[in-house]
Amino acid sequence: MKIKNKLARIDVAGLTVTVKPKGTSWSINYRQDGKRVRKQVGTEEERDKLVAELRAKRNNLNEAEIHEARHGGAVALSRRTEADRTALLTALQVIEGAGGKPTDLLRAAERYVTTVLQVRQSVTLGTAVNAYTESKQNRRARTKSDIKCRLKQIVKHFGAEIDLGAIEGDAVLSWLRETLGVKARTFNIYRQHVRSLFKFAIAKKWILTSPVAEIEPDTEEHGVPVTLSPAEVKLLMLTAVEKFPALVAYIAIGVFAGLRPERELGCLPWSSVDLDNARITVSAGNAKHRRARNVPLSDNAVEWLRRYAPRDHTGRVFYSRRKLRALLKVAGVTWGQDIMRHSYASYLLAQSEDEALVSARMGNSVAMVRTHYNGARNAKEASAFWAIKPPDSGIIKFPKVEAA
Repeated sequence: MKIKNKLARIDVAGLTVTVKPKGTSWSINYRQDGKRVRKQVGTEEERDKLVAELRAKRNNLNEAEIHEARHGGAVALSRRTEADRTALLTALQVIEGAGGKPTDLLRAAERYVTTVLQVRQSVTLGTAVNAYTESKQNRRARTKSDIKCRLKQIVKHFGAEIDLGAIEGDAVLSWLRETLGVKARTFNIYRQHVRSLFKFAIAKKWILTSPVAEIEPDTEEHGVPVTLSPAEVKLLMLTAVEKFPALVAYIAIGVFAGLRPERELGCLPWSSVDLDNARITVSAGNAKHRRARNVPLSDNAVEWLRRYAPRDHTGRVFYSRRKLRALLKVAGVTWGQDIMRHSYASYLLAQSEDEALVSARMGNSVAMVRTHYNGARNAKEASAFWAIKPPDSGIIKFPKVEAA
């Protein structure tokens, strides 16, 4: 049978075949087993041959097979159980009720396959925590220890063998608020560690969604940080000069440059202290956020360091916890966590009134500087602080420190 060189719909033993020219080729469309089939041939001879093959195949089918070829989808659906047909109809009703079309069911099924059925590897909480902590091996020892310590608490509460996907957000919130019963800051630290754990699990395709994604952080009340008064700083420096001269450089950098006492100052090599250009370089390896920064040195800081830095300018800045405790006892100065850094930030902000400048020098965000240090010290106190210099002679005049 010859077919004209234009769109034609022909009946091949009851099977409707559409033949149409497509540039230099021919497109032949028909349905087989309830599915649409499209084939493309390059010549009229190939076109006629394919149609003849379809005719021959069709002539060998019985009436039932011809019916299924025409209505394959309906036949296949009729062979499903009543429960299957009800489920399909319900799914269609859900989609249509949400404003979708019946054809959207296919996309929904494809989405289900790629999101749900591919997440097949169920893991326990203990396995997930171990894998997560192992992924943090390149972090600092203190950071790794903190992660391990925090997540150990959630494992202790829920049990190492619980399926990770069985943990619900309400249960985690109850654990944070009632079981731990911690203050806002600690609550937020635990919350962040747990969020990171579940985010890691999602990336591993162990779970689909995080049960803690909707847990909001607690509002923290930020009081004025504990700082040293100018008189206390002077007393501390002069006591160090007289009793513990090896600690002078450490304290001078701590209070007049504001480096983090453990991560940055505790690991600071003298090669990073440039007195000629009045700056300290904090390397990315020592910085908290892995970003290097230069910290300008004030005039009084340079004077202290020129006089009390080691002559060879090698090794690390000396620090001894035992000697620092002894110094504080002799000086009678009350200490606190990060008190030197808090003092530096408070006096620098009071002097400069520039939150961005303080943020850049400290390696913190502007928001953090604004929240913690605004109003902590005034301009008059700042002037006295930045004027603290080493004694000119061997006679040391200790300042009078008033009770707070």
